[in-house]
Amino acid sequence: MYRYSHNHSDKTSWRTFQKNLQREAKQNTRQNSRVLKKPMQSNTPSFTMRKSLSLKNIDRSQGRLPLKKIVVSLAIIIAVAFVMQQIVPVFISGAQNFFTEATAFFKHDAASFFKELASTQPKSHKKTENIKSPQKKATTYLSKKDLRTILEPQKLLNLKESLITINDVNRKLNIATSLDMRLQNFLLDQLDSLALLNRGKPEVIAMVVMEPHTGRILAMAGFDSHSPDINPCTEVEYPAASLFKMVTASAAVETHGYSPATTMYFSGGKYTLYKRQLQEETNSKFTNKVTLAEAFAQSINPVFGKLGSLILGKDVLEKYASSFGFNQEIDSEINFKPGSFTITESAYQWAEVACGFNKTTTISPVFGAMIASTMLNSGKTPVPSIVESVTDGKGMVLYKRKSETLNDTVKPDTAKALMQMMNGTVITGTARKSFRGVDKDNVLSKLNIGGKTGSLSNYDKTIRFDWFSGFCSDNKEQEQIVVSVLVGHGKYIGTKASIYGRLIFKEYFDNYFALNSKPSTNS
Repeated sequence: MYRYSHNHSDKTSWRTFQKNLQREAKQNTRQNSRVLKKPMQSNTPSFTMRKSLSLKNIDRSQGRLPLKKIVVSLAIIIAVAFVMQQIVPVFISGAQNFFTEATAFFKHDAASFFKELASTQPKSHKKTENIKSPQKKATTYLSKKDLRTILEPQKLLNLKESLITINDVNRKLNIATSLDMRLQNFLLDQLDSLALLNRGKPEVIAMVVMEPHTGRILAMAGFDSHSPDINPCTEVEYPAASLFKMVTASAAVETHGYSPATTMYFSGGKYTLYKRQLQEETNSKFTNKVTLAEAFAQSINPVFGKLGSLILGKDVLEKYASSFGFNQEIDSEINFKPGSFTITESAYQWAEVACGFNKTTTISPVFGAMIASTMLNSGKTPVPSIVESVTDGKGMVLYKRKSETLNDTVKPDTAKALMQMMNGTVITGTARKSFRGVDKDNVLSKLNIGGKTGSLSNYDKTIRFDWFSGFCSDNKEQEQIVVSVLVGHGKYIGTKASIYGRLIFKEYFDNYFALNSKPSTNS
């Protein structure tokens, strides 16, 4: 390489230096072009090769990023992914709400759209301070099962008001009953008159008045001198006696085509039941001939005993007892047990059951009213009820009564046949003395009256139970009631159950006719 020396002072030297420098530059240019085509043979790199190597070093340094930059990049990627995970679902949910509300808008109207939009605000993912707002307590409605727990049977006995107020679980319950207080007070007056008796005062008395089509109890009163804390109207410990003949007669009419005029035969006494009386007999000088209606009215045990043992049998008796409600669960707000019925494999026991000559078939007075109501209700057994409605202290209705039937027990024609037989009980049968002079009574002469009596002693023979279960309706059958009366006589026989039945019929319909005979006036 040529270098200029400052020691030269002449111009020739300077020009020579410049020419040499130009010549050398050309040579270097040609050499660099050869280097690009093939490797250099010399160990000393040229200027162009040094430039190329420096560029490669720069590329390698750019390919190997520092660790710090890698970590920062990963952190940024993770942060972006987390943000997307939080935002995308919210965005999708908002879009779904938008399209849903838009659909509601086009289906209905703008008012409903904005109303729905206001009620579906997007939930914030940020924690906000909880603000407690007063919440309304949910109304707890009452079922019949609840009322059976609240209304113990003794609370329903001898009520003096139709409204019962009870404090239950920190709330006040106003229970409106179905009681007819005029009739209820009449029954209470009968009980008060019994308290004055020194002789003939019953050990037990229970009186129930019911509407046959609805099952509404209009009056309920009584007492048990041996167990003053119980309600005798709902107890099931009393023998059904001859009231079961209503079940037996219904089964004979439906299963074997019997009618009130069917001829029946029996021997011996009317109110006994010996095995020799249960033999199949024909008409002879030693037998008595009666119709089924007469046997029912006079409550002749051998006739119904033979129906049970020779005609109906175990299965039919059991079927019809169950249909009338014996041994069945009855869903009523009144806490009472159904009739109790037991049948064995003994034919003589079938005879005892069929005529009621046993102490194992038991019923309550409420259940006795159900059986009689079946006949007036076209063969349907009503479910008894005493609660019309229940409200709380604020007037909210918690329960409202609905009329229900237990079973379609017998056919309507069968029910009519039984009503005809029950008419005979008060005209020529076992209750004829109690209803003597009915045809001349200004109230009872306008009525259709029927019933069934029954009587049987307890196991100790200290109490003679006396039943009357019957019906009464006006001649147009626009108004009807059923009564079930049980009297447990002690040492002396006092007023019979059928007498109380007559008194109740007259009291109720005397008021009914009086109300309906008044001309309507406009005030």
